[in-house]
Amino acid sequence: IASGNFVFFIDSDDYLDLSTVERCVCAVEESGADSVIFGRKKAYPDGKIKEDSKKIKNGEYAGQAIKEKLLPSMFDYALGFGVSACSKMFSLHIIKDCGLTFESERSVISEDALFCLSYFSKATQVAVIPDELYYYFKNDKSLTNTYKDDRQDKNDDFFKEKMNFLCVSTVITEVFVI
Repeated sequence: IASGNFVFFIDSDDYLDLSTVERCVCAVEESGADSVIFGRKKAYPDGKIKEDSKKIKNGEYAGQAIKEKLLPSMFDYALGFGVSACSKMFSLHIIKDCGLTFESERSVISEDALFCLSYFSKATQVAVIPDELYYYFKNDKSLTNTYKDDRQDKNDDFFKEKMNFLCVSTVITEVFVI
């Protein structure tokens, strides 16, 4: 069981830069944020490290700006980051106070996205820093990169749940069908 003020979620084959905690805590102290989003690099099996092509810009989001700008941008990378729970520092108090948990990846295709939607709809202030502190290991045999027969059904279920969450949370007020 986690204790303290903040928590990171790191995939088992990924890792953080040694300065991650210090840089994130500094961002919290400077901005008063309860959460920090930061950049990532890709680490390859041959030892090569590549910067992410999606560059993150410094920013702070509070109140409605979290719901109106930050959350929607996580689905189109408009601000340089996505819905992964990795490369983010979360307030443990928000997680515990709101009873937030991860859905099983066996029942939903993007448990990170559902968690981030729930979490950031409760956050009050978020700092975004461009520092690439998370190292994402590119594994061709990972769950993300392998085909599963039920993947489309899980994608459909995820989409329905995401749209329901967005509508119920008043993150969006209209649903557009394409």
